Amino acid sequence: MVHRDRDGWPLSINGDFYPLPEDFGFEISVDSDELGVLVAIALDADEASIDLEELLVCDTGWWGDRPSGVRLAHHVIARGADALPHHILIDASNGQLLDRWPAFHQVINRQVHDANIMDDLPGNLSRSEGQSATNIDEVNAIYDYLGDFYQFFDLGFDRDSIDGNGGELQGTARFLPPNITCSIAAYFDVTEVYAVFCFGFEVDDIIAHEFCHGLIINTADLIYQNQSGQLNESFADVFGELVDLWNGNCQEAGPPGTGWPTHPSGSGGDTPNSARTGSCFTDLSVRWLLGEDSSTGFAARDMWSPECMNDPPNALHDLYRITSCNPNIDSGGVHSGSGVPNHAFAMATDGKNFNGYTVSGIGPIKSAAVWFRALTMYMTPATDFNQAYGYFNQAAADLVGTNPNDPRTGQPSASNFTLADAIQIENALLAVEMNEPVDCCAAVGDLTCQTDYGSVEAGWTVNGYYDALEVTIDGILVDTLPGDAVGYSGTADIGNHTLDVIPVCTGTVSSTVSCTFDVPVPFTFTVPDTGGVFSAITGEGGFTASLEIYENPGSTTYPTPTQGFSMDLLSSPSGNFTITEVLRTTVLDELNGGNGPEFFEVKLFTESFSVEVVYGNLNNVTLQFEESVPVVTANYQTVPG
Repeated sequence: MVHRDRDGWPLSINGDFYPLPEDFGFEISVDSDELGVLVAIALDADEASIDLEELLVCDTGWWGDRPSGVRLAHHVIARGADALPHHILIDASNGQLLDRWPAFHQVINRQVHDANIMDDLPGNLSRSEGQSATNIDEVNAIYDYLGDFYQFFDLGFDRDSIDGNGGELQGTARFLPPNITCSIAAYFDVTEVYAVFCFGFEVDDIIAHEFCHGLIINTADLIYQNQSGQLNESFADVFGELVDLWNGNCQEAGPPGTGWPTHPSGSGGDTPNSARTGSCFTDLSVRWLLGEDSSTGFAARDMWSPECMNDPPNALHDLYRITSCNPNIDSGGVHSGSGVPNHAFAMATDGKNFNGYTVSGIGPIKSAAVWFRALTMYMTPATDFNQAYGYFNQAAADLVGTNPNDPRTGQPSASNFTLADAIQIENALLAVEMNEPVDCCAAVGDLTCQTDYGSVEAGWTVNGYYDALEVTIDGILVDTLPGDAVGYSGTADIGNHTLDVIPVCTGTVSSTVSCTFDVPVPFTFTVPDTGGVFSAITGEGGFTASLEIYENPGSTTYPTPTQGFSMDLLSSPSGNFTITEVLRTTVLDELNGGNGPEFFEVKLFTESFSVEVVYGNLNNVTLQFEESVPVVTANYQTVPG
């Protein structure tokens, strides 16, 4: 392009200049009839109507496509079955299709269906682009709010519909499944490319939210699970709320302003729009609430104070581990973990003191520009919070020195993006800990151990999503529990012990929490003057012993009886001894309310000629014998523990 002064003298020349060979050596082998066939094939039509035909020299690399090399090409503007014009370049020598692009600037194309309070999808087409309003308010609401959605992205970011190419915006109103309830208020069908709204949920922020999922699919295509899914939901929340704020001229906190076009469906309930300052529900402002106009009568999420809706306000908050770590619930907490980036955006826009950071608000035009650039230029399908932290900051750095568009006019706003604004973006992200690694396998909390005679009970709180929980006592595994278990009950020997609770998480090193406990001796006892006879020759013998059991000094519930018993010893053919008789008095059964300690094992060791008597909840009592006929009389004192 040559720029001249008033007198016609050249001042400057700008543009792109490409060297061309002196001898092209091109041959024109495609005639007009063949060209018409090739153009129809390019337009996927039976035949094409050609508005313009010319020859030109080009290289598709000159305008950013993959370089084709310098070619002589037929340039045509032609129409196919849809009657819309397209530019088409066909190599004049061999008929190769070199390039194609629209020769029109498509306006919004809305198609709204009505399910008529049934589950028929997509339902009957009720209102198409340019048609007048129907007598169904919900259909008109989707139509009108789609206009707000389209304008916000078209004028604010030069984005022509969700696909960037004027794609159709199709939605269904008044959907109601057979069970008369909507478990999902609205959704975007990624295969059919339309949004479905349950009866009563055709409101501005929900409509914009769902069609934002279409935008996300056509840009970063964030995987709808775990942190990438949480970012997916958050982007839809952010832009859905921005459409809600802008279409009511409430983009800035305070009384509504002017400038946004009005339509019959109105702007929804946008007031009071005062700056949020209080805690949960202490101020009446609807700013940063999502879905507050729906038929439920209450908001689904709160971007300013996510914890008010049981969503985490920052990544290391206990609510994150509780609500957003389990991949089997809500696709990894996509509707809960979204509270973290939601909170960052609200803070970056309006300003807030949180988690040790002071964030000065930069306003909705600049904050929206950062989020849109991060989504369309940096995010990839598997982006997590830590990566998003870097992408948001890079997007902010890219915008320094620019004036993002005002979505009311499509013109650069008066809001110049400065380095100080970029710092506020980073402060908001730091405040919600987008830069911190999230531990979904954190140690259990509040572990306590309580003991009774011979037993232990432990309790704790779950702080993450676990595949299982292992319980060990003194390093020995005693139980493997489900991941959501909150307690353990079992037995333990007399004495001091350490109980560990160990989360088990696939691919993650877990943290162990311990508690110590002491199992007391329920009784003290003695075995006085134990004696008997045993023949090493015949292998037979016997003894009689008396056992004195005393109540625990710390308890008043046990009596102090004396119990006598006798055992006869016989030699088996293998040389091992067996117990043929154990005599007990009823006094033993009366201990502990008739549930006193029972004999659960009696052993005779031939190697050391000893009889080992083991009592429930008692320590071992061993009666030693020598290799002689008389059995040594053993005198036993009180055995502690």
